Amino acid sequence: MPKNIADRCNSIRGNCTFYKLLGSDSGILLAHSFLIAFITSLVIALTALISKKGDKRSIFFSFSLFPLFIVSQFLSAFVVNIIQKKRSEFIIGQVQTLKTETGKVPENLATSFGIKYTKLAHTQDFTVSYSRGFTVTEKYESHLQNWRSYGWND
Repeated sequence: MPKNIADRCNSIRGNCTFYKLLGSDSGILLAHSFLIAFITSLVIALTALISKKGDKRSIFFSFSLFPLFIVSQFLSAFVVNIIQKKRSEFIIGQVQTLKTETGKVPENLATSFGIKYTKLAHTQDFTVSYSRGFTVTEKYESHLQNWRSYGWND
């Protein structure tokens, strides 16, 4: 049974770029929540327009802010993921350089901005992880030499 969203996408749905972009099933749930809120806002705006109780300009202005808020949330999550991945890959490069020079990976490594470095016990392997948002954690495991996404239910 696949353990993360990328494996599930590849084994069940084939190429599902939309699911990979959101990052996990919790991201899909969040997208559905935004859709429900958008439809509810649309119904409220149309009801206010029909009943003529509200000012049309203020209704359209407030309704136009909602999609802007949603787009900015997804855009910021996407940009933060790119930045954190580049920082993490820099740390991975440093650790691999130290490993080739000394034959050992460091026990501790100073990281910042929410990136976590962990040396695995009794081995010369390590993990680097960071939170991507929407309760998704990206983790690099040196013994597998790849990135994996872990959601809230993995």
